[in-house]
Amino acid sequence: MIRGEPSRVPFAVASPVAACRTRFAARSWLAVPSRFARAVAVAVAIAGCREPHLLKHNAPGNADLATPLPHENGKPDRIELASDPGHSTLVAIGAPYFLWGHGRVDASGASREVGMELRFEKWSFDRDAPADIASSVAITVGYGFAQYGDGRHTDAPGALYVEANYRTVLGGTFPVDVGLGPAYDFDAVSSTSSGGRSSGRIGGQLSLRIPLVMLRTRYVDGDGYQVMAGFEVPMFPFVFEWSH
Repeated sequence: MIRGEPSRVPFAVASPVAACRTRFAARSWLAVPSRFARAVAVAVAIAGCREPHLLKHNAPGNADLATPLPHENGKPDRIELASDPGHSTLVAIGAPYFLWGHGRVDASGASREVGMELRFEKWSFDRDAPADIASSVAITVGYGFAQYGDGRHTDAPGALYVEANYRTVLGGTFPVDVGLGPAYDFDAVSSTSSGGRSSGRIGGQLSLRIPLVMLRTRYVDGDGYQVMAGFEVPMFPFVFEWSH
């Protein structure tokens, strides 16, 4: 070395590999407390979950299948088995008709009557007492559009009537229906006590029905007795049903 010149020997410096090892060791030592804290927290959480807890509140997922519902302890006398509660049926049937026979007293020959009826029947089907649809009661509302015949003017509008009906089956195979009720003829004409004439009279009628055939007798003041027979064709059914 020459006096007065700086030293050319470098000072002692660790290699780059050694420096990296030193820094990694320092960071690992600093991270130890954080890892230790996390391990302690996990251990405490696991220690607190020794057994599952059951909440008695009605919350999603909280179902105690081992405990029966209130008032359900499995006793047979406290359980009602499923059964049919029964139902009711209301049927409305429209039926046009055509009758021929002895009509109003002012007719010199046979009379014909055309009209329309609407019949209502109700049945109830209960599990303990099923309905017997072979025998039933009904209400019939009808209107004779017109009655016409030889030697007389056409009776239009004709009779409006309501019948209470009872239907049964004779011999188990032959259905018969009987109806009785009031009738009102809009076009009936009769003499009054003062010698005048008035229209519109009330009377009554009796009907006997078998399949597709009807026999009817009617009496209205001013029209006299009428006896007619013909055909009735049920063709417009309407059914309404509801559960009990």
